[in-house]
Amino acid sequence: MKSVNIDTDILPQSVLFPFTPSETALELYFYPIWCGHYFCTDNYYYKRDFYSPLLLAYICDGIFHVEYEGYNFDAHKGDVVLLDCSRPHYFHARSGLEFLFLHFDGSNSHAICARILNMFGPLIR
Repeated sequence: MKSVNIDTDILPQSVLFPFTPSETALELYFYPIWCGHYFCTDNYYYKRDFYSPLLLAYICDGIFHVEYEGYNFDAHKGDVVLLDCSRPHYFHARSGLEFLFLHFDGSNSHAICARILNMFGPLIR
């Protein structure tokens, strides 16, 4: 199913794909929750204390400003951002942000994400 987010800070050419994992996937595997391709105005942002899934974002264009666990950075075209959204986080768009994203969860995904974040941080260039 393809749906378009009606949020006014996400432009109409954006796409969003929701997923419903099977019981087996919930128990044993990694599984997608949402994925999409967003084109954003500079007013797009999220500030949350908790959202269970992990976030993996690839920046296609513009700037993705992130504040997470003591990190404060701007991700640019070609960068990848990894966040455990169960931790407080804030991000917002700048300069015509376009990004691909995947929210996912399951199995030991949070432990693996914590290991990657401890070794490399949330910004992969």
